[in-house]
Amino acid sequence: MDCYFTRIYSDSNCDGLSFLLNRIVKNTSRWTLGKEFLHLSLILLIIGLVDFLLRDFIYTNPDNWSLRYLWEEIRNTFLVGSLLLAVILPLNLERLLYRHLSFLKRLPTYPSTATISNSVHIDTPIAGEQFELNMDKFLFAKVESNYTEIVCSNTNGFEKSLKRLTLKELEQQLNPFSFVFKTHRSYLVNLNSIESISGNAQGYMLHLKNYSESDIPVSRSTIQEFNSIYSHRDTH
Repeated sequence: MDCYFTRIYSDSNCDGLSFLLNRIVKNTSRWTLGKEFLHLSLILLIIGLVDFLLRDFIYTNPDNWSLRYLWEEIRNTFLVGSLLLAVILPLNLERLLYRHLSFLKRLPTYPSTATISNSVHIDTPIAGEQFELNMDKFLFAKVESNYTEIVCSNTNGFEKSLKRLTLKELEQQLNPFSFVFKTHRSYLVNLNSIESISGNAQGYMLHLKNYSESDIPVSRSTIQEFNSIYSHRDTH
C-alpha cells in the first residue's frame, strides 16, 4: 500500500513541477537565464517543503518530521527538478532566439536614406550649458553615470560629448522627432542611423552607420514597439 501511494505521490509531484515550470517560462518580458534559474530554484524549494509537510498523509514513519526527512524531500525534489531544468532552460533559450530572428526577417534590411535637416536647442538644468543638437548627425545617446553621453557622426567617424541632463530630459525634448526611439532604459537611438540589426535571446542588437565601437541593445520589453515604429518610419 505504501508503494502504491508513493508512486501516485511521485507522479503527481512531477506533474505539478512540470506545470509550474511551463507557467514560468511563458513570461518572457523580462527573461534572463539567471532570473529564470533563480525562480525555478525557489519553486523547487517550495515543492520540497510541501512534500515534507505531506509525509504524514503518505508514510507511517514515526519520525516523519525529522530534519533527515526534510533534507531528503528537498534533495529529491531538486534531483528530479534538475533534469527538467536541463531540458526546459535550453529549449526556452532556443525558442526566444527563434522568435527574435523571425521578427528580424520581417524588418527592412536597408538603411534609411532620409535627410534630416533639423537642429534642435537642448536645455539643461545647468544655466549656460544649453546646446544645439544636429539631428542630421545624431546617432544615439546613453546614460553615463550622472550624465548623458551623446554620440554624433563627423568626418572622422563619430564624436562623443557628456551633457549634464538625464536621458529622460533629453528624450522629452526630442519627442517631436519620430525617428528617435528609446530602445533600452539606458539608450536613445536615431532609427535612421541603423545600418543592420541582429538578434539573440536577450533582444536585438543595432549596428549603426559610422559607429563601430559597440552595438546598441533593444530590450525585449520594447521589441514589439520597435518593430512597429522601425517598419513604418519614413525612409525617403
